[in-house]
Amino acid sequence: MNILTLHGDHRPYFMDFDASLLFADPMLKIARPSGRILRLRDPRVRRRYTSALHDQLSAHNVLPRFQDLSLAMSSGTWSFTHTIQYESLDNTIIQSMLLAEKKAGRIYTSTYSWSPILKQSVQAYRYWQLRLKQACGLPVSITALNNLFQTSGLSTHPTQLSISTIQDNLRSSIAMLRSHQKHHKELRKTFLEELSKAIALGSLGIDATDPHPTPLLATCSAKALKSLIHREHMRSAYRRIGYLLNPPSSISGLHKVDIPDSLVLQPHYGDPTDPKTWRGPWISITSPCTIATIIRGINIKQYNQAHHTPFGSGSLATLLVRQGDSQSAEALLAGQLSQASVLSTLLPETQRILTTLTTSFPRLDQPPIISDADFIATYNRVHENTSSSPSGRHVGHYKAILKDPSLVSMHATMMSLPFLGGFAPPRWNKVTDIMLEKEPGNSRCHRLSIIALFESDFNQAKRVLIARPITHHLEDSSLLNEMQYGSRPGKQCTSAVLKKVLCHDIIHQSKSSAAFMENDAVVCYDRLVNNLVLLILCKLGISSSTAKSIASNWDNVIHLIKTAYGTSDITYGSSPLAPLFGPGQGSTDGPTLWQILYWAITKSIDPNLSVARFISVCQSIVTEIPGISFVDDSNVGVTSTLLPSPGLSDQDNLSLTTRHLVQDLTALAQHWERLLFSTGGAINIQKATGI
Repeated sequence: MNILTLHGDHRPYFMDFDASLLFADPMLKIARPSGRILRLRDPRVRRRYTSALHDQLSAHNVLPRFQDLSLAMSSGTWSFTHTIQYESLDNTIIQSMLLAEKKAGRIYTSTYSWSPILKQSVQAYRYWQLRLKQACGLPVSITALNNLFQTSGLSTHPTQLSISTIQDNLRSSIAMLRSHQKHHKELRKTFLEELSKAIALGSLGIDATDPHPTPLLATCSAKALKSLIHREHMRSAYRRIGYLLNPPSSISGLHKVDIPDSLVLQPHYGDPTDPKTWRGPWISITSPCTIATIIRGINIKQYNQAHHTPFGSGSLATLLVRQGDSQSAEALLAGQLSQASVLSTLLPETQRILTTLTTSFPRLDQPPIISDADFIATYNRVHENTSSSPSGRHVGHYKAILKDPSLVSMHATMMSLPFLGGFAPPRWNKVTDIMLEKEPGNSRCHRLSIIALFESDFNQAKRVLIARPITHHLEDSSLLNEMQYGSRPGKQCTSAVLKKVLCHDIIHQSKSSAAFMENDAVVCYDRLVNNLVLLILCKLGISSSTAKSIASNWDNVIHLIKTAYGTSDITYGSSPLAPLFGPGQGSTDGPTLWQILYWAITKSIDPNLSVARFISVCQSIVTEIPGISFVDDSNVGVTSTLLPSPGLSDQDNLSLTTRHLVQDLTALAQHWERLLFSTGGAINIQKATGI
């Protein structure tokens, strides 16, 4: 540019910008939440899905292949080749289920109320658009054209039409579409009436072609229609109220992570590597890749917390190995404590845990087989909207086939085979980590919690084979200590609170002296040590093949990280340098596995230690309890057994009683903490209080 053409009193400056950087879009793409095509409110959708799935399974010869695998397992001829065949068959079933879902379900906008007639008018409009495009010589997919015709409700599919005829049909389809959109509520009401009749037919078990339906049909249809209309109105009302109270954000999911600013260091700020104590400035990370990297580091640290406990590393962990299937582990289950040189280096509480494992108690005798009835009962209880399954095999796939015996038998057997064969399919080894803000709007890295989404069939199989039988076995055999009120059938959290209040009232009314300590176990589900959990499961009667399958899953798990930007390519898993522990929040067997470790802790409490002791008024009933617990929140306490000395003043007697209480509570609390540490746990000191 000629400088003389620039008029003015100031010297001109020229700057050269990179156009790709200057005009680049800094907004990161937010991934849309994945919706489910398959919704089971309409019985006709179930029938379409079941029919489409049968077609796919038949086309891929799935049932004979599945029966061959079942025969190999029952005859005891299962080999590694059968494991490979199982994985191949599982992949085929996945593709068949996903394709059947596409054929049976529907996706539609929420601008207009959905109805089949409105959908047909939309498809007819799209069909004539493609026909006009084809008539103008532009490339058009014949498959897409045929699919649109089949769903448009048109009667004829002429191959040769003039452009003017196609344009007339297009105008007619537009007019029809606008008319249907204008009357979308009326069309929706008509659809609901037809749907209510279909629901009534399904509940009464009547064939739709029956010329003489039962008189109850009209009553059931009216009842179903009333329920559907009520739900429609309630859904609309709640949607409007929710929008007004909490306007929806365009971002769904974790879209940033706040971390300590390590570039600003001041002595009073604290250590930036410890976010819990950091008092300095924070910086927000919004890059998807960086967010996933930070979350991976946070989660590995979270799942690795039990590594430095006795069963997690050291001589005892080496002796028992991570899977808990060494010769020393088998000897321990048989009631033998060997390796005195190793035992001498352990805490007394750890030795008491090992002694508890050598004792004999009732065993559960149940093969790892999921029956058809177990499958149906389990999925009848699971809500359709439950999130699960990184592969896409969500709960709806299993609930849709509960009335089809052949498909139920196939799924139940496919869920049982890995536990019978002692292996974990690759699909089961993938877990999606969802990071939730503990306080909405607070995205600081230490205030995020992990929710793990497992494959639905794997998670429910653990419920049937481990959680439910072990829980009932512990209750039936009276193995659980009465101080635990969490994750137990027939127990309520209010019962634990009531018991605590009653203890304090009795102490107050009897003018006794007592001391209590409240403590919280840190992320108890993420600190369950693998080998100890597997040893106790085998001691309780879980089969070795089931334990081997669970151990294989824990060792080969691959964690996927999902944020508002979608599922990241950055993954993590267990490694020798950073082994991961615990089933994770979201696992159906997590509460039960914590219960069996809690049983080992309470069973190993030293009986010589002082605990809370209560005596009835008649002096005939004496009750001793170490404390009260609800899941991982525990209260341990002691009462004073020291009688007042006549030769001392009241103040001196009170001072002496207080010292004895503090000593007894200190001994009990430290004993409790070391037992918890021996099983992989730890006490949250910041939440521990004493009274």
